[in-house]
Amino acid sequence: MAAAQGDRPNPWRFIRWRRANDEQVMSKQGDKKKGDFGYKVIPGETLHDIAAKFKTRVEILMEANDILNPQNIAAGEHLWIPKTYEIVTGDTLYSLSRKFGTKVSAIQAANGIDDPELIYIGDVIIVPDEEENENE
Repeated sequence: MAAAQGDRPNPWRFIRWRRANDEQVMSKQGDKKKGDFGYKVIPGETLHDIAAKFKTRVEILMEANDILNPQNIAAGEHLWIPKTYEIVTGDTLYSLSRKFGTKVSAIQAANGIDDPELIYIGDVIIVPDEEENENE
């Protein structure tokens, strides 16, 4: 079960791990409704617009793409739009695997999670896509 906050790792630790360990993350096409794909910024678009378009948070896009200033994006820039989930009270990797129709091992692999018991309320995890699940 998800542990309470307190002295815990950064809630973005799984996104950082995925960004650092997945060379293909920006080249994914994916299903735009589900997330986890590359996106090319169009002229006049802001990070807030993109977050609203894909029903995610600006903070998640900033962390996933190593953006320090949300005003500092340019037309033509490629962004990674991850499919994410924020851990809440009562969540376990097993319950999340049931919720998203995936395997615990797929969630662990997508996020670099060694111990499935070490997730915390407020952690933001990457929800693996079907392609990753098929490799199990």
